[in-house]
Amino acid sequence: MSASNSTEEDQLNEYVLSTQLLTDGEPVRCVTSSSENKNELLSGSQGGVVSRIILPSLDAKQSATDGSSGSSGNEPLLEIQPGGANTRHPHQITAILSSSSSNNNNNIYVTGCKDGNVRVMDGKTHELKYVLEGHSNAVTSLSWILPNNNSNNNDDEQQPWLVSGSWDGTAKLWNIGNAGYNCIGSLSNHENTVSVAGLPAESDTVRRVVTVSAGMAEGNAIRGHTVRIWRLTAPTSSSSSDGTSVKSELVAQVANDHSGPMRDVVYDPETHSIYTCSNDGTVKIRSADDGTCSTTLAYPGGDRPMFLSLCVVGDWKTKAVIAGAEDGNVVIWDVSSSSGANREAQVIGHPGCVWKVAPLGSNTASSSSCDFITACNDGHLRTFTRHASRTAPPSILTSFTQSVSESMASRSSGPSPEEIAKLPQWEMNALTQGRSEGQVQVFQKGGKAIAAQWSATSRTWIEVGEVTGQNSNGGTLNGQQYDHVLPIEIDVPGGGVQKLQIGYNNGENPFVTAQTFIDENMLDQGYLAQIADYIRQRTGESGPTLGMGGGGTSSAAPSSSAPTPMDVTPTYDHLP
Repeated sequence: MSASNSTEEDQLNEYVLSTQLLTDGEPVRCVTSSSENKNELLSGSQGGVVSRIILPSLDAKQSATDGSSGSSGNEPLLEIQPGGANTRHPHQITAILSSSSSNNNNNIYVTGCKDGNVRVMDGKTHELKYVLEGHSNAVTSLSWILPNNNSNNNDDEQQPWLVSGSWDGTAKLWNIGNAGYNCIGSLSNHENTVSVAGLPAESDTVRRVVTVSAGMAEGNAIRGHTVRIWRLTAPTSSSSSDGTSVKSELVAQVANDHSGPMRDVVYDPETHSIYTCSNDGTVKIRSADDGTCSTTLAYPGGDRPMFLSLCVVGDWKTKAVIAGAEDGNVVIWDVSSSSGANREAQVIGHPGCVWKVAPLGSNTASSSSCDFITACNDGHLRTFTRHASRTAPPSILTSFTQSVSESMASRSSGPSPEEIAKLPQWEMNALTQGRSEGQVQVFQKGGKAIAAQWSATSRTWIEVGEVTGQNSNGGTLNGQQYDHVLPIEIDVPGGGVQKLQIGYNNGENPFVTAQTFIDENMLDQGYLAQIADYIRQRTGESGPTLGMGGGGTSSAAPSSSAPTPMDVTPTYDHLP
């Protein structure tokens, strides 16, 4: 594209892959970019491992692109967190945040874990510095609440506060640094899962934060998901540290303007806007003063996936909104001043669920960099850019494209030989009685999978044809063909996960399907609304984890036998 300087001449119209790196091999659940070193990333995995990645510098990338003689600086450097009691996390890491640039103790990072604890870690050694206890469920959202930028005070009262959001329905405020490590406030009574983002301070003593909730099951719908903006009055030096020393005041709230649970929230200081994403496949741009929505960005397709995470990158000339989806897609909306009003969103497929998207170069949206990072269920971190000089080498681009294609093919091809071998023999079909007129059953005939339809009149199966392919979610479950076979996971005692599948055909009542699934697997009746909501909104790759609320792993193989009943009743009553 034409431009007036070399930077603009380097600019591409769409995002392309820049770097990809396998971490510890487990699904990557969260990632953050260092506030001190724009080329340093920290990620947390489902296996409880932190990985530190040093990306190659722009000069090194340029040399590689130009074909100059290479050096070790052309390749990302990976540092896996060392083992030991003080470094490994006991459960999956569900949130990670690098130190604030205004924090005196900037050689730290903070993690949120499925065990409900927030951990402050040493940025160099990865050793545990402090455990912040107080949440009763998984911590999935972290942000800094910064002091007044115009303040001339340098004492502890002007240090950033940490805010954490949890599945327990609360957001907690923490002192981090010289003043100690303690809870200084709690924002309670949210509707299940809470996501958080710090807002600009009003004065030396008054700060602000936004929280969003996932909602509650009300009959056959999820309701009550709410955006809340809070005013926080700082504690005085004589205040106690019993968790109530910050005075909180709810100044604005907006409920139910998404049609599904909200999953993430970020703040953009340049436009003074709040962005929220939801299970309904939309992003809403809101006023940071009262939370009202001014613009809705929708997934550019018919079947909208669940958006799990979002970020804002770039300045007014390059600004883009990025959302990561549970079906493996990343959606980019160009909202810069130069974009056309009708410019279509860009969609970049991934080989698995995209758990987190984040800006590259800063842990806030104020960075002028327009590059971003994705954390994927296939165990990879990837960075994307609109700069031609930062584009990945052809071999990496080919590998990425192939992995995405293979992932899509695995969801759209016919049954594998192993799956065919498990099907009932066509020659023995008389022993299998249909349950209703028109029921479709898949059999094995001559080494192929064939579909047959039950005729209640003749009490026989009528062969329809060979099963050669299926839609992106179609498949067989216990020998029966479904338009959609969706994975669902259930947390069990000891940190394990029970993997189940639910079959659904287009046109069926999702609540009837959900009720049958609950009865067959002896699940808690409170799951009815959330499973039905999941069926309606989600036809992608990775299912929910019931009992703890996260998404499941997309790489799990289908169960070859009927699921076993749960040995405990889960208590969590909503899919956040």
